Amino acid sequence: MELDEIIDRTHEGDVQAFCELVRRYRDMAFGYALTLVDREQTAEDVVQEAMVLAYANYRSLRDPRAFGAWLRGIVRHRCYRALRTEPATVPWDAMDECEKDRTAYLNPIWDQVHDAVESLAPEQRQLVQMHYEQGLSQSEIATTLGLSAGTVNMRLHAARSRLKRRLNLMNKEITAGGIPGRIHEVNDRLITVQFPPNTPPPIQTRLTGLSQDSLCVVQNLGSGQILAISSRPGSIWTPGQEVKSCPRPYTEPLDDAAIAQLIASLGAGKSSHPLESGIKTIDVFGPMTQSGITGIFTEWGLGALVLLPEILRNIDKENNRQTIVVFLPPMKTEQHWREMDAEVTLGSRSVSVIYVPVADSMRQDFIDAVSGLNTKLVLSRRLSEQSIWPCIDPLACWSARLDSGDLASRVIDLLTTYYRLQFSMVPTDRHALTDEETLLIQRARKALRYLSQPFFVAEPYTKRPGAFVTAEEARKGFEGILSGQFDDVQKDAFYMTGASPKATL
Repeated sequence: MELDEIIDRTHEGDVQAFCELVRRYRDMAFGYALTLVDREQTAEDVVQEAMVLAYANYRSLRDPRAFGAWLRGIVRHRCYRALRTEPATVPWDAMDECEKDRTAYLNPIWDQVHDAVESLAPEQRQLVQMHYEQGLSQSEIATTLGLSAGTVNMRLHAARSRLKRRLNLMNKEITAGGIPGRIHEVNDRLITVQFPPNTPPPIQTRLTGLSQDSLCVVQNLGSGQILAISSRPGSIWTPGQEVKSCPRPYTEPLDDAAIAQLIASLGAGKSSHPLESGIKTIDVFGPMTQSGITGIFTEWGLGALVLLPEILRNIDKENNRQTIVVFLPPMKTEQHWREMDAEVTLGSRSVSVIYVPVADSMRQDFIDAVSGLNTKLVLSRRLSEQSIWPCIDPLACWSARLDSGDLASRVIDLLTTYYRLQFSMVPTDRHALTDEETLLIQRARKALRYLSQPFFVAEPYTKRPGAFVTAEEARKGFEGILSGQFDDVQKDAFYMTGASPKATL
């Protein structure tokens, strides 16, 4: 029986076929194990464990010709595990206590590591398990899964980055509360606190002092220093005063006075130079200004924690300066807080990111009342429900750089008319649409899809290559939709594309 046929039958659940695989490769596996562990009994145990693992995971093998290399990787990993876990010499009467201590210490850590791995995207989790649990090299994984070495490397890199963020949070939770910080500077309700380097509390952590008053961490300034806002006016905080992280999330909204003081302290940018973000919706409907302040108004679940790293990736250049203030609801649970901290974008030397908890971040009168910003980007639940990502709402955005009657206004008029027609129609009336209204609806649907854009930071999850779209390219795309240049192109060709519709649709 050929190897390809054996693998195919094994995939179909034929146990006898898998037994044939074991028979063919057992001697090779045993010989390989023996060269690594140098003890026959251990090598036998390793091979038995490896075969069980192979049977449990054989469905991940796409290329039957790679079975030998794949099995060797599993054997190698089990050998190293056997060598690492070889028991040390411990008196018999101390064995139970040693095991209890080891278990009590390691179990919580392994639980958190396991949770971190489980939080990965399926494709990333598979690669992490094959690389670290089965011991396969990147080239072996590529051969096994039928992927390119570059794809494997990219997914592993993304997985390691995500795991690093989550495990860093675990380290913060272990140290938080035991290491105090000291107030460095006080500016009314804006408090700068210095913690030891590499141990700052997470964003939106509650800090406490001697009184019942508390501080909310809103920005990581680097080198262990954070910016926090006092929970109420009139609180007394003094330089040199010791504060501690609970560690618990700050769960109340900050009031309007605190927000106003924060924005005033930042100083709106006076530059007239545009800052290109490479994101179509921003550069057309909410263009940013060099050295300006951009506000992002969002709820949880609208993708702000994906939008932020994409913006940072695109604008974090030597001569670019930007402050981004994210207005979002307060934390609800500690789990919510942990998940946010694992994904949060802290900014860079060029781009500052501040996270402000507010009572109703999407309330229009609140958005209108926040002054001192150069740009306002509002995320939309309606767009997210249509899978338009990023779900930046062109109808709600504002920028000091926009002129009335420009392209943005014309696209907004198109979408506004479309929504009005959509909500005024019932199925029995659809035949009553004029030709002009029908054409308008078709163009509006294309414009809606053209709002979407594939992100570089989301490549590991979406499998779509990211796209940087210049402001000029974005304007040309919307102009083409408005002018009728793309009337013969299907609307789906505009979804998750870069500068122009997908030529394949």
